[in-house]
Amino acid sequence: MRSLFVKIFLWFWLASIMIIGSTIVLMSVIEPHRPFREDGRQVKRLSREGQRAVSILENRGPAELRKFMHGNKQRRGRKVFLFNDKNEAVSGRHVPPEAGELASRANRSGVTEFKP
Repeated sequence: MRSLFVKIFLWFWLASIMIIGSTIVLMSVIEPHRPFREDGRQVKRLSREGQRAVSILENRGPAELRKFMHGNKQRRGRKVFLFNDKNEAVSGRHVPPEAGELASRANRSGVTEFKP
């Protein structure tokens, strides 16, 4: 009787561990491919950074904007581009095609666009 209980107990925990392990593996495979969900705090923070970049450009000029954007990239590991209303990059940096497409889409829709 006792060995049957131990066998059932061990099988139960083995099955539980297998299910949890496969769920973790599955989530790690699926997670990078999930669409980006706008987090309210992140949107606000990026909006503030954009406003600050515009302010720097207007008050101090393009050279200071380049310094700000370079420092931002170094601190946060993000590439940030600032475009005018004609979808031209104002920082003078090389802009990847996907960033230009994102800017065009944001300009048309009026909604902040991100790429994960």
